[in-house]
Amino acid sequence: MSTLILVRHAQASFGAADYDQLSPLGETQSTLLGGHWVNAETRFDTVFIGPRKRHRQTAEGVARVYRDAGFDWPEPLDAPALDEYQGEELLKLALPRLASEDVHLQTLMGALSEVENDRSARRKAFQKVFEHVMRAWVRGEISEPGVEPWADFRARVAGWVEELLQTAGRGRRVVAFTSGGFVAGAAGYALGLDDVKTIELSWMVNNAALAEFTFNEERFTLSRFNALPHLQYPRMITYR
Repeated sequence: MSTLILVRHAQASFGAADYDQLSPLGETQSTLLGGHWVNAETRFDTVFIGPRKRHRQTAEGVARVYRDAGFDWPEPLDAPALDEYQGEELLKLALPRLASEDVHLQTLMGALSEVENDRSARRKAFQKVFEHVMRAWVRGEISEPGVEPWADFRARVAGWVEELLQTAGRGRRVVAFTSGGFVAGAAGYALGLDDVKTIELSWMVNNAALAEFTFNEERFTLSRFNALPHLQYPRMITYR
């Protein structure tokens, strides 16, 4: 059997002009992950990196620790299929129209506007808006030109996993740096979850969390999910 570890990127810059950039805390999270693996003498045969800057920066933080410790770190392979589902893009494009049609969404948007100056409360209120729209999207109630459909996202995840199963070989250890949606998509594939359960699972994935799978050509089994062995203190554990 081989092992795949999917790493959700470390904390990015939620609320900033450029979200796709690790925060100072995110940089620390990636360094701590590298230190945890070095201390455990964890070696990888293959490293995949998703297309976002936050994916690459998380991997680079780990790689620096490996190099400083004199450990080998494989040359990373770019993997566009590891990209996140396009929920943020859908929200930006569709929200004005949806807010005029959906009474419950209007209520959620009103609550969001009331906490404009409270960062913590705003994050929680935004998450409620996001979750409401995403559930409707995965049920097929919403579509938007130019946004990858949820069904296509799930097919993309399945395709990447199935190719890995056929090409990685036996007894290999693989790590891939990606986003929470892809992590949940892979877990949903392994567990046979439906669309709503899969997207709801994506909202649980912490920054820099690990999901571990064992696999061969015929099997793909989830063995750990949302693990944070490298983050020992509550202040280090983040979702956004």
